Amino acid sequence: MTKDDNNEKNKRESLFLNEHFMAVECGIIAAAGLVSLLFFRDGMDTFGIFALLSKVLTAAAMYFAFKFYKWDMAKGLMGAALFSMMFDEFYQVFVTLWGNENFDQYITVGIPGSLFLSAACMSFLMTVIITINHFILNYANEGNPKNLILNRIAILFKLGAYALFLGASGSIDFTPATRWANVLRCLMGIVIIILIISIESQYDSFKVLRQELLGKTLKKERQMTKKGRVLGIWLISMNLLSLFTYVIYIVSRMFGGILRPWYLQVILALQCLVLIFYMLGSDHLKSGPFKLLYRVLLASSLLVIPVFLFVYLGLYSQYHAPIPDAIDASAMPVEEILPKDHTVTYKTDSLYIIFPEYSSIELVLKDAPSKSDESITWCSGAAAHHVTTLGFSDDNIEGDHAVKGTFYDSPHDWDNFTAFTFANGKYAFDFDDPVKAVKDAAAAGGSGFMHFGLFRDGEVLMRFARPRGRCYRTLAELNGHLCIIDSVNMVHFNDFVDEVQKLGVENALYMDMGSGWNYSWLRDASGKVLELFGLPVPWSHNWIIFRK
Repeated sequence: MTKDDNNEKNKRESLFLNEHFMAVECGIIAAAGLVSLLFFRDGMDTFGIFALLSKVLTAAAMYFAFKFYKWDMAKGLMGAALFSMMFDEFYQVFVTLWGNENFDQYITVGIPGSLFLSAACMSFLMTVIITINHFILNYANEGNPKNLILNRIAILFKLGAYALFLGASGSIDFTPATRWANVLRCLMGIVIIILIISIESQYDSFKVLRQELLGKTLKKERQMTKKGRVLGIWLISMNLLSLFTYVIYIVSRMFGGILRPWYLQVILALQCLVLIFYMLGSDHLKSGPFKLLYRVLLASSLLVIPVFLFVYLGLYSQYHAPIPDAIDASAMPVEEILPKDHTVTYKTDSLYIIFPEYSSIELVLKDAPSKSDESITWCSGAAAHHVTTLGFSDDNIEGDHAVKGTFYDSPHDWDNFTAFTFANGKYAFDFDDPVKAVKDAAAAGGSGFMHFGLFRDGEVLMRFARPRGRCYRTLAELNGHLCIIDSVNMVHFNDFVDEVQKLGVENALYMDMGSGWNYSWLRDASGKVLELFGLPVPWSHNWIIFRK
């Protein structure tokens, strides 16, 4: 067969695209790389520039090897192009995004931030899978030709991750330069992937593998069955879902005794391992122990979905529900932010200031207050728990506390605890002798609990050693009246403190917040209950309530 006949045959057998379009693809890659270097170089360090140049050069070399040399060199450079993408995405995920300096800004953004981080991780994971598959297909002793279809499935997932990355990027308040740099990064990745598909299509990889790997006619049983395709899609999906679960777990700050980070790391590792077994070819497993291990790993994929649902609900519970009837106080003088004869909420740019209608304030233990009790106008978590447990114990509550005249002595008191009490129709903050204050409230038939003091006479008492992206709450005294102050969105703790201080609060107590602990609701002036954080958890066991 002549060279012209062979070229004509390749064009006729191509899945799509042609050599002219491939040249355009290389031009787009080179142009995107050049624009990134010229206009967005300030945001890159030496490794970032190296990664960018590696992608451009290896993609161009892959095309010219296909054009002027032979398949062996082209498929080798195809692996080099994939390695260049892996390096760039690894550097972006584990250095740029997950670095100590940059990661926290995505936490404060919340759901868009978690999607942005997850999409970047998903793209990297798919590149790893595609690269491993490339070498299994082309260089393994027996190969696994059915992985050609699996590779295309992985490529589709990778393109989906790019779309998610760009969509989430548009929802985050990036600078124009950062946003354009992200667009160009995704554009280069998409075009490199399409170029790889184009080169494989021009060569008709099924026939190449038949000649180079098997040396004989491809048997029907070696082709991927419908069941095999579904299983491949399932395994890739569980890999992505387990990775996404781990990322949103970190974003939602669900650190506690129920679910720990290493649980999710193990689940992710198991899913990656079973997928590698699958790509190598589960039918190649000869010994019984390896077959049993493969089945156990495959069964572990069933754990991913319930863990994802649990963690996603935890993430969802981190976001403050909007209060539609809140009074806009962004331009209001602070001295005018006052209670009314009904429950009222004010909203600044970053804070909700809530004045519940009340005649008494109580601490409730063990069983959560019911929304059907129409006398309750506010309910939220109160004291911290020493350990996270499903069962209730008075001794597990940190700080001495009192419930309608009964005093409970806690074994877990902190030196910087402050007492909040309500007795004889009056509330009080006690910073000097909180134990005595709670005992006195109990003796008077009242209630009280302890937590960290946040403000005393307008002075800040509490700072976290590091910023933590989260919605925060404080029980505060503003303009001589008791109120609850929530952050509107996720913020760093120190930013929250600064905003509360600008209001001019006199005294304030930190309210334990986090996934589940932030569960709260209020009853508005019309009597309607509004859930502010909608995920009660079974290990939360004490609440503060306001009664009208």
